Amino acid sequence: MTSPPLHRSPRSNGPPARRTERRRIDREQGRQLLFAAAQDIARQQGLLDEGTTASLEQSVLSRTSFALKTEEGTLIARLPLPEVRRMLRFRHRQARLAVSRFDSSANLGLAAPMDPRQRLRLRSDEDRALVWAISQGRRFPCIGPWWRHLLIAAALLLLGVLPGVVYLVWLASRYRKHRQALNELVIRWRSLGKQDPDPSFFRLYSLEG
Repeated sequence: MTSPPLHRSPRSNGPPARRTERRRIDREQGRQLLFAAAQDIARQQGLLDEGTTASLEQSVLSRTSFALKTEEGTLIARLPLPEVRRMLRFRHRQARLAVSRFDSSANLGLAAPMDPRQRLRLRSDEDRALVWAISQGRRFPCIGPWWRHLLIAAALLLLGVLPGVVYLVWLASRYRKHRQALNELVIRWRSLGKQDPDPSFFRLYSLEG
């Protein structure tokens, strides 16, 4: 005598209320990350003073832009969303680079893995100063991916020697300014006692543990 087939209920990811709450938290965290990136752009453009912040509650995220506003609702800047997303990718890439998970614990003979702050202290002063500036809402030099500039230079050289050479001269000048700004940031960071970044920086980019 055979037993009747078992009917399995479809797999669930949890109660609907829990899934809704998780989505809400994900949206809030994503908005907070975009808000931080938008403030970076506004500071670089001189629209937001160093050390001051916009209001997350008053700022408005739309499908095409991120509008930064003060606590009173005054518009600070309306930034294109693609530009804000590019800055967010830069922030995340810099965070990962600065606290990359190399095998430092084994090399140093440590039994337990190092936390992000400890790993960051093994990086160069430039990496540490840059992450500190990003986490504290300070201005920081950002030149974008070098491979993109090199591809543009290569394409211009294929089109004609003169445009490619002009672009390379401009790129060299921009690189010198970038290095100067980075050196000034390191000097300012050292003068403040080589501070660690705000702990929220590691939590936001899931770098804890």
